[in-house]
Amino acid sequence: MSEKPEILRQDLKKAIHNLSQLADSGLTGDVEQDAFIKRFELCYELSWKWLQSRVFREGIAARSPRQVFKESVSLGYIHNEKGWLEMIEIRNVLVHTYNADKAREFTQQIRGTFLPLFMELGNMIDQSDV
Repeated sequence: MSEKPEILRQDLKKAIHNLSQLADSGLTGDVEQDAFIKRFELCYELSWKWLQSRVFREGIAARSPRQVFKESVSLGYIHNEKGWLEMIEIRNVLVHTYNADKAREFTQQIRGTFLPLFMELGNMIDQSDV
């Protein structure tokens, strides 16, 4: 096993755990909400990069998050293609613009839709060899 996928795996597991812990904390203030959004962005980046390494092992050179998520669904690594593809759009909005009302709205979507997707991926990672 190469070191990079293992490092990605460890970092992703920790990022998912931290996102989940912060979600459980209540997100009562702006600082907590901002931290939650940043942790979401980190989980997103690590997820698609780790999945890219898995897809590459299958001989598929997917270069964008969209390609990686689509290939990962077809290979059975993740489910809910619509959710993962929607995550790309939300992440792009959050990274390139900041609006407090949108941030609150997206925080709920991250908690309700995307965190469960990350948790499912984390469970799959626990069962994989890389």
